[in-house]
This record gives sequence, structure tokens and C-alpha cells, in this order.
Amino acid sequence: MKCIPFIALAFFIISCQDNKHSGNSEENNAVHKDTSVVKEGEVAQNTDPYQGCFRSVTGRDTLTLHLERKGDQYTGRMHFDNFEKDASQGPVNGTLENGTLHLWYSFDSEGMHSVMEVILKSGDNGLVRAMSPITNRGDTTVFRDPGSLEYPRQNPLLRVDCSELKAIDL
Repeated sequence: MKCIPFIALAFFIISCQDNKHSGNSEENNAVHKDTSVVKEGEVAQNTDPYQGCFRSVTGRDTLTLHLERKGDQYTGRMHFDNFEKDASQGPVNGTLENGTLHLWYSFDSEGMHSVMEVILKSGDNGLVRAMSPITNRGDTTVFRDPGSLEYPRQNPLLRVDCSELKAIDL
């Protein structure tokens, strides 16, 4: 009978030790939840400045963009929400060439299908869209002189959390 309290105490100590090492303690869970450490040889995610979600607001016009990289190709969706004009939305795809992302935006607007050339460079907090005179070749809008592209820093496409982009069907 003298052994029963000792055995009960031993079971209590063992069960406390099991909870501490079983992964149920908050301290142990905090260690497992920390994914911010990048091991040598690993690449941190989202280091590609062209991947993710972006938004630019100019007056009452909003441009939103979601991009993903698959190998050498970038794909995603773009949406123009223009005040007092027809909106457009559609897929984009393209490649990175010499630090410049060259995309083709395919969309329907005002009852017509169109394709538009879009060129972007990485900026301080997102992407900067190229501007230059354009011309139409059939249903495709392209830059008239690719050598004359300018990258105005006002109204950049700022990086945003993708959950903020409700206009794009991700």
C-alpha cells in the first residue's frame, strides 16, 4: 500500500514529461511554427519582384495585376477599372527579358477582343509600367518605338496582399 502514492506520483511526473515533448505545449508549437529561417542553399519565397499582386490607382481609375512565375514564363490576370469607360479584364502572359517584364494582355472590351503589349520594370515598392506612343496592328496594341520607352515613377503598381484584389478572379 505504501507503493501506491509513489506509483501515482511517478505516473504524474511521466505524463507531465510526455505533454512537454509530445508537441502539445505552446512552447514546442512556437518552434514548429517559425518558418522565417532559410537554411543554406534554400531560396526565400517571394524574392522575385514580378510575382504577386499589384495595384495602381490614378484618380478614379484602378489597375490591378496578379502574376505568377512558371519556369521562364509569367502568367496571371490584369483588370482595368476605368471611371466612365468600359472596364477590361483578362489573362496576361510573357517573359522577363534583360530585367524587363514583357507581357501580352488579352481582353474583351466594348464588344471586341484585343491584345495589348505591357512592359514593366521592378521599382521601389512594386512595378513601373512603360509608357510610349502606341500603334495598332489589327486587334493588337503595341509600342510604336520600343527604344523610346519611358518608366515614369508616378502611379507605380504597388505590391499588395492578394486578398485585397477582389476585381481579379485569381
